[in-house]
Amino acid sequence: MHFPRPFRPYLLLALLLSLLLLAGCTKADAVFPSSKPASIQSSAFSVAPSSAVSAGSSAPVTSVDEAAPSSGGAMSPAASSGVSAPVDSSAAPSGQTETVTPQLPAAKPVVQEGEMRAVWISYYELDGRGKTADQFADMIGGMFDKIKGMGLNTVVVHVRANSDAFYPSSYFPWSEYAAGQQGQNPGYDPLNILIEAAHDRGLAFHAWLNPYRVSNKTDDPMELAENNPARVCLTDGDPSNDSWAIPWDGGMYYNPGVVEMQKLILDGVREILDNYDVDGIHFDDYFYPTSDPAFDAATYTAYAEKAGNNALSLGDWRRANVNSLMQAVYRLADSRGVPFGISPSAHISNDGSDRNYQELYADIALWMREGGYAHYITPQLYFGFQYPKADFRFDNLLNQWLSLPRAEGVRLYVGLAAYKIGTEDAGSTEWQESEDILSRQLSLLRQAGADGFMLYSYGSIVSSAALNQAHMQAFEDVLQS
Repeated sequence: MHFPRPFRPYLLLALLLSLLLLAGCTKADAVFPSSKPASIQSSAFSVAPSSAVSAGSSAPVTSVDEAAPSSGGAMSPAASSGVSAPVDSSAAPSGQTETVTPQLPAAKPVVQEGEMRAVWISYYELDGRGKTADQFADMIGGMFDKIKGMGLNTVVVHVRANSDAFYPSSYFPWSEYAAGQQGQNPGYDPLNILIEAAHDRGLAFHAWLNPYRVSNKTDDPMELAENNPARVCLTDGDPSNDSWAIPWDGGMYYNPGVVEMQKLILDGVREILDNYDVDGIHFDDYFYPTSDPAFDAATYTAYAEKAGNNALSLGDWRRANVNSLMQAVYRLADSRGVPFGISPSAHISNDGSDRNYQELYADIALWMREGGYAHYITPQLYFGFQYPKADFRFDNLLNQWLSLPRAEGVRLYVGLAAYKIGTEDAGSTEWQESEDILSRQLSLLRQAGADGFMLYSYGSIVSSAALNQAHMQAFEDVLQS
């Protein structure tokens, strides 16, 4: 339709205003915390066969285009050569049905100021079973009041310990610790309550996730919620996705070598960043659960057959899979101005002989040295000064971690073992006899130049046991000095 020339400017102005109004409404949907009904769970995960990736991905790291159904099923050059091409942080898993959320504009670069003074709060310390929203809020308020009173400034809270969630998710069922049974809606949003309680007290809130772990209690998919992605993969009668989730040693894990699973994890992170005002994303040290080649034999065999002479070794391939996900999560978090951190095992080396590299397939030294993988690293230095193996004594471990090359902007926080107070540790009785281990460790990490600490975990720092109270009083004295 044509309009007379004098009316055209007004028409263009009207169209522009309409577009701005529409954009504003869409933006509001992305910013405010989700209040999705329980019925959203019905579309949490729809596994579709992929002609490019089936029975386990053929690529160590690949573009998301390969995970979508295609007519030819051809591999990208990156996949066939073993070259690292990180997962696209904007795509959804093959066959995924999700709420469409606009991509937010890139935020300012992540800047972390001051000393990190954090405590980990595990999922079983968040137990909301049988609680109303008000009762849960009262419990959390009391916990955070104690944390603030100790002089800490950050809570690192377990919002997805397994393939489940403490919030209404489009991908994962409700945590059993939210209402009593996995998949059961508690009738309120625990994560929203947690974040508001933290921010009301001036505490930063980091959302703690275990990326690959599906369950640490069962290897039977029928014991999971009906809409758990792992159960869907293993019981839908489609053999092409049977290796996407792997029962192993009494537990269950997502296969890090399958692109669809990498994207599922990434979309889970994006969902949190889209809907909640978190101050950080935090991954635990649960990467590959074993070094046994049988764990992902079908996936690796499929990859090696297609890669031919360019195939990576099993160890390098596994590390490439983990690297791919870490880079993708980093880019996503960084684009929102939110730090992404990882708490690896204590054992580290410069030559790749450590447990992180050889058994968990997490190349922590690379992540620290090159950047682009994590904004901060928090090694779990859960040892005293008299541990029988000298290499694992706290001061030696601390010096070793601080000696590793670090890219600009990568912070090093230290994980401290409050949970060991009062226990015997591999024959050492220092945690039973001393009242100042944690305070001495705090003094030492400060002198050595670490950027802060995280205490594991909440239950131990507020315990009424006399030895715990003595430890924490000494710790607070040093903290405030």
